[in-house]
Parts: sequence; C-alpha cells; structure tokens
Amino acid sequence: MNWKISVVTLVLVAVILIPHSFGHSRDVVKVPASINPVKIDGIIDPGEWDDTTTITIKNPNNKDATIQLKYEWPNRTLVGAITVFDDTSDPDEEFWIDFDTGHEGSAKNDDGIGGWQENDGNDISFFFDRDSGNHGVCTTIEAAETCTYSSDPPSPFSSLSSEIREIAGGWQIEFKIRFLSNPKTMGFLVLQEDTEFSSISYPSGAWMGNPSTWADITFPLRGGAATVTSTSTRTVTTMSQTTITATTTATTTRTSSTTYTVTSTSTTTM
Repeated sequence: MNWKISVVTLVLVAVILIPHSFGHSRDVVKVPASINPVKIDGIIDPGEWDDTTTITIKNPNNKDATIQLKYEWPNRTLVGAITVFDDTSDPDEEFWIDFDTGHEGSAKNDDGIGGWQENDGNDISFFFDRDSGNHGVCTTIEAAETCTYSSDPPSPFSSLSSEIREIAGGWQIEFKIRFLSNPKTMGFLVLQEDTEFSSISYPSGAWMGNPSTWADITFPLRGGAATVTSTSTRTVTTMSQTTITATTTATTTRTSSTTYTVTSTSTTTM
C-alpha cells in the first residue's frame, strides 16, 4: 500500500513544481505566417487579408469591430487590418493594441485605495486615433504612463506605421509593427474606445491595467505556411444494403517560397 501513497505524493509534488505556462488568461491568439503581400494604405484589397487570424469585438449598438493579424517572418513584422463599423465620428474614438512584452501578467496594486495601476515598463501600447488620423505609442514605467504621437516604440519593437481611412459606415486601419528580433509569446489586449459605450476589450472583460486578464499572442516559429483544407464526402450503398461513407480531406500548403504541396488522406467507415 505504501507505493500508492508514494505515487500520490509524487503527483502532488509535480503539480506544485510545474510552473504555469500562461502569464494571462486562457485566451490565445495564434498569428499565422504572412503569404499575401500587404500595402499599408488603409484600403483592404481583395485577397490581401485572406491568410490571417481574425478577432471580432462585439459591442453595444451592433457596431462591431474586427482585427486581422499575420506575421511577416523575414521582416520581423506584425501586420494588421482593423475595421470598425461606426457611422458616427466622435472625438474620442480610438483603437488600442497592448503588449505585455515580458509575459509576466503582473500589475502593481499601489494606488493607495486598493485598485490596480498600470504595471511596469514591459507593457507597451499602440493606439490609432480616428479624429486625427494618427497613431502613437504609450509606455508604462512604474505606474506612470507616457504617450506620444507618431514616435518609434521602445524595445522589443523598432517601428510603427499605419494608414487610417474613413469608409462607408465606419473607419479602417492598416498597420505594421516591426520587432527588433522575432518575438516569443507575449500578453495581448485589444481595446476599442467610443464615447457611445466607453470601451470594450478582447479578451472579453479584460482590463488594461491588469495584464493577468489579457490573452496570449503567439507567432510562427519560422516563415511558416498557411493551409487551406477542403473536405468532400461520398456515400455508396452496396447490394447488401451496407452503407460505406468515404471522406477525403485535401490540405494544400503554400510556403513562403511559393512551393505547393498537396497531400490527401482517406478514411473509410463501415
């Protein structure tokens, strides 16, 4: 019977010693490698953003927003397109993208009244302003936030470029955020601000001042590939009334060197 106690003890020790792999919430944004070239002009051209991951922000008044992301590995650049459906232009309409570059998920509770403050120098924000048509960078160092328009961001980033345009029923942003080196997993928050409903975030309920509530964002390990999978099903009934369903899945992979590989697998169930 002693060996059972030892096993239980070992499991408990393992659970205690294994560190938590997430610095934030359980939401994860997996950014794919870019295939299609992007022109930063504030206009979403056909096919330009077909190789992205998409986040939808549901907000009051049915004025939803989407953000599409992909990563240019050779250029160490996060590329994005933001579409905000809002036909009323207010002075305080902004879109924010925040990174916890240290991936600690930490915040300082030192405002003297029991609330959270902006955390540390590893938290960097990028914002896009509809009214001015401009972008900027905010850094948080020891709970003091500094924001500047059109400035280059601090390490681990190297530059920010964007184009903001008005569209029918809203506004649109295309941007590029370049890194000094290819990044690892970071904390990630998206925030839409509007005078009609204050602000709304992804992940839902996340708070800008507390990175432990943010999502994680991951980047491709290499140049990567985007995959498109199509499935077809064929059903045949034999003379003995046995139905055989054959499902074929074809995955087409296009690498960054424009090499195409097609593999097919068939599964037969009786």
